[in-house]
Amino acid sequence: MTEKTLNNKIQYELTEAECKNLLKLAKEAMSKTYPIANQGYAVALLTKSGNTYTGV
Repeated sequence: MTEKTLNNKIQYELTEAECKNLLKLAKEAMSKTYPIANQGYAVALLTKSGNTYTGV
């Protein structure tokens, strides 16, 4: 992940590997949605420090 500043706003550019990992984690989180698996919303989050979290 690289940090950039554009128009006085901080932006982060992810590598292809980071993007693939987030998409994989989001897909796994979708299987845990309630009340029906694979229907609803799921998220995968990458923090500035590099930690990843999932949630539904």
